[in-house]
Amino acid sequence: MASLDMDSIIELFDGKLESVEGVYRLQRTLNKLKGDVSTRLVVHFHGGLVSKKSALEIVDSLYPVYHSAGAIPLFFVWQTGIWDVLKQDIQKIGSDDIFNQVLRRVARFVLAKRPSEMERAFNPNPVQFTVDMMDLNEKDAAQLAEFLDQAELQPKTVIRDFRGRQGGDGLKDSWGLTDEEEAAFRDDLLSDNNLVDAVYDTVVQLEGFDAPNTRTVRRLESPRPIMLSNHITGEMLATEKELVSDGNADTRAVSIASTAMMVIIRHATKVLRHVLARYRENRHHSLYTTIVEEILAQLYIDRIGGHFWKTMKEDTTDAFRAGGGGTIFLQHLQSLWNDETAHKPCVMLVGHSAGSIFIGSFLERADRELPAEAQFDVVLLAPAATFEFWHKQADIIKRRVRRFRLFALSDEAELGYWEVPLVYRGSLLYMVSSLFERTPSVPFDPSTCDVPILGMARYHTREQPYEASPFSNVITQLESFGKPIWVNRILPHLPAAAGIPGACSEAQTHGAFDDDPRTQESLKYLLSTDWQCS
Repeated sequence: MASLDMDSIIELFDGKLESVEGVYRLQRTLNKLKGDVSTRLVVHFHGGLVSKKSALEIVDSLYPVYHSAGAIPLFFVWQTGIWDVLKQDIQKIGSDDIFNQVLRRVARFVLAKRPSEMERAFNPNPVQFTVDMMDLNEKDAAQLAEFLDQAELQPKTVIRDFRGRQGGDGLKDSWGLTDEEEAAFRDDLLSDNNLVDAVYDTVVQLEGFDAPNTRTVRRLESPRPIMLSNHITGEMLATEKELVSDGNADTRAVSIASTAMMVIIRHATKVLRHVLARYRENRHHSLYTTIVEEILAQLYIDRIGGHFWKTMKEDTTDAFRAGGGGTIFLQHLQSLWNDETAHKPCVMLVGHSAGSIFIGSFLERADRELPAEAQFDVVLLAPAATFEFWHKQADIIKRRVRRFRLFALSDEAELGYWEVPLVYRGSLLYMVSSLFERTPSVPFDPSTCDVPILGMARYHTREQPYEASPFSNVITQLESFGKPIWVNRILPHLPAAAGIPGACSEAQTHGAFDDDPRTQESLKYLLSTDWQCS
């Protein structure tokens, strides 16, 4: 195995080279390209939200792959590591009693809605529950997700009715929420003693009441951290203190908790409305995952990292501003193109996850800096860039991309594992689509929490609601280079490219592409055999 050349690592912080040593490393690395027309430079951009330690482990894994293919590797290590912290916070949310009770109540209510106008007309009750709450409370997250998957397949659910008979405004009305149904849902929440106790305990912790009652003290001997968003806890404590200031601690706690309960009910009702709206517009991500997404967005948005994602994307842009590390690299690359005594550089760009956003910014700057004949080969591994972002690059891609390949999970695989164990079922890209890229909208717009991501198979189907531009235009352009490689969890390299060299992967999760042996074999084949420099 080739020993790691430290000149292959370029470290960035806030888009800039971390030290002047990075400039010297770039110079030494690019000087190696001058002597041999067949030598290729491969520039690798790892995914976002990973720690420096994880990024260097990616370097260790891929350096010998690229080196053995006869290429000169260059890794941009950009310090974005926050995912481990976010993951721990989301796991804590999964232990929160408010989260768990709202999840189960919303799921129970959705399953109780009748699919047809006729069935509702003959039943005077606003809602008829078909699932016992005790049964739901006894299920852990994995069992609950499996149960809801099976429930979606039952013929007498509104979900099944919608999927079986696409179209029709009357059918879409099944996904509405009448005043009577909303009142029934609110009453159902008020009757949930576990939820009432959880809200009361939260108020006691927030206010620091001194031993309000024996039952709460016993539950709070080892209190869990409060994970609710700051605006939620602020609303919960908005009771007029003077109205309860003369009472004892327990009376005050009960009074404030009553207001707090109304806050949770109001936001839980929004969760229910949003879940139904997403199903109505075909913007859902399975029943379990959709409900979890809407609860996180309504009650825990401060804890799930959307602002970190936006900051990370800004780093990719900053890298290609004046003085940015990416701009300095391109200036050195430009000097090679302008050197009449040197061979023109042959460059492959590889980007995993948010590294695809880095590549998009790279191509945009390269289009301004480099001669018209400069082109790149591009490989994207489970890209996290949005369709909108890639659509804006369409003309640049036409001019600057010579060959292209996309590896990503099939939708079955994408939604088939737990990115955050026993809390969020679905890949990181599903979280990006529904939470990190979400933009608040009033009134609620289901499309804002189903943002099309380039590396997700569901958005490449050309089916409603993803059939229009920019989806179709992006897909057509990318497929002109060759069909994406969609990796199935059961038969990893089938059916897209079974056994085809340079088109195989057995990655089982979003984060696995960098160190998956079959993916590495494909990268090596492209470098050494299929995509040779001319």
